[in-house]
Amino acid sequence: MASAASHQNLSGLDGDGPTNQGLLKWKGVVFTPDSEDEDSSTPHSPTGSLSSQKQKLVTLELNRGWNSRLGFSLQQQGDQTVITAIYADSVAAKDGRLKIGDVVVEVNNTNVVGWDSESVIDLLRKTRGKIFLTVQQQPC
Repeated sequence: MASAASHQNLSGLDGDGPTNQGLLKWKGVVFTPDSEDEDSSTPHSPTGSLSSQKQKLVTLELNRGWNSRLGFSLQQQGDQTVITAIYADSVAAKDGRLKIGDVVVEVNNTNVVGWDSESVIDLLRKTRGKIFLTVQQQPC
């Protein structure tokens, strides 16, 4: 019995000379010689690092009262501002999603990547009410 799939080699001669179209698979999917060398099952990161794929961005909404603190400490580590402590019974601790080691990426939709930690702290201190904090979390 004949197979329902049809395979045609289009990389040979087609009467007008050599072609460089590759192999036509069933359902019209074309695999060119260049794409056959790549492993399509491996996820590709825009930065080229597979470890960055495991990191995730988390946006928290923290509501600070007029006389309360957010309840976490920040410290400069290289060019990043990192969460170094979370204090019990604080706004951040009650939310539960912030982790030690998280890297601060945005404060109220302001990108703070590359800012020194003092500038990030000043921005947080100036803000009352709702604070939207986006952090990059490390893999568990």
